[in-house]
Amino acid sequence: MTSMLTAPFHLIKLFLPDMKKKGWGRIVNTSSTLGVVGSPFTSAYATVKHGLIGLTKAVALETATTGVTCNAICPGYTDTAIVHNAVHTTARKENISFDDVMAQTLSIMPTKRLIEVQQVAETVKFMCCSSASDQMTGASLLLDGGWTAH
Repeated sequence: MTSMLTAPFHLIKLFLPDMKKKGWGRIVNTSSTLGVVGSPFTSAYATVKHGLIGLTKAVALETATTGVTCNAICPGYTDTAIVHNAVHTTARKENISFDDVMAQTLSIMPTKRLIEVQQVAETVKFMCCSSASDQMTGASLLLDGGWTAH
């Protein structure tokens, strides 16, 4: 909870006054697809990620006339050590292969592929640097391989 919700709250509180004073700023919170949808056995994680989206929307409304935008990126399963470790742990616990667990994990995503870290980074860059993002505030941008299209 501290690193995923309390820390962003305090960082926003710390940096927002200077952003408002300059008349420009970009806040991008890293939520998750699980901040938008529920999934079994993820109640603590999903709670925090839903809370982060709530924080994002509140800050967006509070700063709407200041030149500061606040959005969230919500990636699905991403090609990181955390995901690979979770798949390995599940494979050991269930006594099934890594590939079988990964296939089960990806079955929820129509693309059947992990999100690449570079794809997340490029999406954040768009949210911060594109003139098209000036009017995007309070958004939860899904990068989920079609997960939430079901």
